[in-house]
Amino acid sequence: MRSEPELTAPPQGRLAWLRSQGLGLVLGQAAVLLLGIGSVVLAATREGASKGVHLDDLTAFFRPPSFAHLWFYALAAVLALYALNTLLCTWDSVASKWRRGTREIPAFAPAVIHVAFVVALVAHLLGGIFSADREPVVIADGWTPIGGGREARLVSLKLEPLPSRRLKTANAQLEIRDRSGRVERGVAMAEADGAEARGGA
Repeated sequence: MRSEPELTAPPQGRLAWLRSQGLGLVLGQAAVLLLGIGSVVLAATREGASKGVHLDDLTAFFRPPSFAHLWFYALAAVLALYALNTLLCTWDSVASKWRRGTREIPAFAPAVIHVAFVVALVAHLLGGIFSADREPVVIADGWTPIGGGREARLVSLKLEPLPSRRLKTANAQLEIRDRSGRVERGVAMAEADGAEARGGA
């Protein structure tokens, strides 16, 4: 069965511009532009206003607010308006299809993608607001609290040097004990040109 082209009446009212698909295109381009500006500003102010900015930690942009972060404040407003516009446009599209009697599941696939986009924005917002950096934990051969009611201790440590005697890798075997007293073993590996965890309890 061929699907008929969607004919959606132009939104009416003073707030009709919020439901405009053209607004969504403009906001999308504005977000890309602001992200580009932000990448340049962050690199230029890495040792200054942006020193405390890390990944998804949005609170760093407000400790304290800075003129150098105007691009981010504008981006936040653009993305909030973008999310609202996406929801309104999606609602209009779904409602229009439903009123015309469209029931085929593939016809509603774009709506699912739009909702997923908004959910991703909200997830990044919540993660950026409520995320927190923790102080590093130094683990020795005694039990050391590592958070969450768990403790860890070092079982063995193997260092692999380069021919120049500089450190190449460090392999540490750990024991992790939970509240119930159950002990599991894990292995952590650190490399000289980066660090990563391999295996684990």
